Amino acid sequence: MKHAGLSVDAAGIAAAYEGLIDGLITDEPVAIEGLKVTVASTLMDSPQSRRIVARNALAAADALSL
Repeated sequence: MKHAGLSVDAAGIAAAYEGLIDGLITDEPVAIEGLKVTVASTLMDSPQSRRIVARNALAAADALSL
């Protein structure tokens, strides 16, 4: 991302996908204009944590459809 001139954080990800995404899941609270940001753990170091991330992703996608 640095090579593209983007910051290595949620804002950089949002900039890289501008116009393509409506929401972003991040593990730190951030405000990004035009995006619905969901704050949730993104660490997937066990089967249980992977299920939690998947549930949070589905809930975030569902919230975008409202």
